[in-house]
Amino acid sequence: LIAQNVPVQQWWAKGCAFFPHVHAVPALPAETRDELKVVMPQLKDDLLLHEYVKHAQCFGYPAQQFFETALQMRQAVVDSGFGDYLLGQAGQTRSREELQYAFAKAFGTDQRRSLQLQCGKDKQGRNVLTQFWFTLKADKLASFPAAESFVNTPDGEYEDSCAEPFVLPGW
Repeated sequence: LIAQNVPVQQWWAKGCAFFPHVHAVPALPAETRDELKVVMPQLKDDLLLHEYVKHAQCFGYPAQQFFETALQMRQAVVDSGFGDYLLGQAGQTRSREELQYAFAKAFGTDQRRSLQLQCGKDKQGRNVLTQFWFTLKADKLASFPAAESFVNTPDGEYEDSCAEPFVLPGW
């Protein structure tokens, strides 16, 4: 896709659908599916379909291994100082800069643009953080969440839909 000059935003929108032979939804053990529902209930789209089918299966990752790794990485964030910050600030209104500072401090990184945010509106019309993700170095995934695993998202690829200020939810 890079060699074909496919823009990153187009890749985000279409994902593995660039490869028409990729459509199968893999079977996961019930235990894994249940755990995904518990840790990601705020997502509108099924995590299996959105993350794996859309963004990962065309690279040949086995589904069970992909989600086991994702769940382990999520737990590392929950157990970190950044996880403590998010839980301690639940219900509070914060800015992107405050969140980026807490992220950088917790993980000892200067790669603040590694953290990307997505927000939505709640019933009161407030901006609420609905999800966040990190840009990581593919060759440093095994060291996550060490500082060297993070990398700033390149200009033009930074996807952040959070108007400021925004409320941190009580996930």
